[in-house]
Amino acid sequence: MTVFSLLVLLSLAGGAGGQLAELFARPLGAALGFLAALLPLALLTLGLEILLGQPPLTFLKAFFRLVSQGLAALGYRAQGLIEERKEGREVARARGKLRSALRGHQKELEQLHRSFPLADLQLRQAEVRGRLEDMRDMDESEMEQVWQELEGWQAQHAGLLSQAAADLAQQVSAEPAALQGEIDTLAGHIRAGRHELGAELPSTQASAALEELRRALVTDMTRFAQRAARLERERAAAQQLLAGAAGGRGKKRTSLGSSALIREEAAARKRRTAWEQLAGEFAQWRTHEPHYAGWPALAAAYDRAPTEAAAALAHELERRGYAALPERAEWQRRLEQGEFDGESAAGAALVEQAAAHQPPTGRSAVHAGTAPPSGLCCGPARRGPQPLAT
Repeated sequence: MTVFSLLVLLSLAGGAGGQLAELFARPLGAALGFLAALLPLALLTLGLEILLGQPPLTFLKAFFRLVSQGLAALGYRAQGLIEERKEGREVARARGKLRSALRGHQKELEQLHRSFPLADLQLRQAEVRGRLEDMRDMDESEMEQVWQELEGWQAQHAGLLSQAAADLAQQVSAEPAALQGEIDTLAGHIRAGRHELGAELPSTQASAALEELRRALVTDMTRFAQRAARLERERAAAQQLLAGAAGGRGKKRTSLGSSALIREEAAARKRRTAWEQLAGEFAQWRTHEPHYAGWPALAAAYDRAPTEAAAALAHELERRGYAALPERAEWQRRLEQGEFDGESAAGAALVEQAAAHQPPTGRSAVHAGTAPPSGLCCGPARRGPQPLAT
């Protein structure tokens, strides 16, 4: 059996195994191809087992056992390689996530440091840069430690933002909100007619020229009130936001990032500049407003005087604008002495009649305070004074 199996194998391999072996191998090879060698191999092992006194199929069992063990070892190795590759991808993904978080924290530190140059921020930036440089050589345990450090840095950063918000809230609360109250009060008196500027003048010659000045002053005051109200609304909203981020608790506490805090700090600087401009323009306006007192009655007296007198006053108001208002006493004297038509008695009577309608002082009936000194120029020198506010 053993010899015959060897001859069949030789014939299947293309050798000269003999006529009997070829007679057996030819149809077997045509039907099974390479698999035809399994049958003579099985007979060969069986013959060897008989010669050696081994139990049947011992060699086949050992062969298939080795094959199965080899295949199992190859499977385990392949699975290990797959797991190692998968674990490498997960580590790379975790490293990228940590790197992104560190860079985000670094960006917040840089943004905050530009507006709030603190030593703690510089030190934190150096620490974050060091962790980013060492990121390539970190294993999972080291990355876990960096995550814990980052959580601590973010907590300290939140406390730093809260302190900066509290400091900025104090600056915002110190903005000149009292100026808005003063402007709003005076504008309300004008609208309600409790101020001489609130009364429209007739369209007669001298009064019409004075009406142009009155309208310019009222227009400026209206614009002052609108600008002051807008600035006060912005200030109040900013103070509420900053107060919530600085000292709020629970649901009342608001989250304020570096970008939002920087925005509020820039807005506060812009508002301070706007308040200063408004205060300067309002101070200039207050240098003209007191001189308006008594002018409506005097203009009406000039309109009742000869035409030459009313024309002279109208021309002067149109030409010099606000600069003519402080000279009311001089125009009273000229009307009283009749310098326009030579009739002093008629002029004196008109002046006395006008004096009966003017307030006892040279200032407005309603005055909200003392105007600060102003170095700005007086009113326009042509007809129709331009408003002071922009």
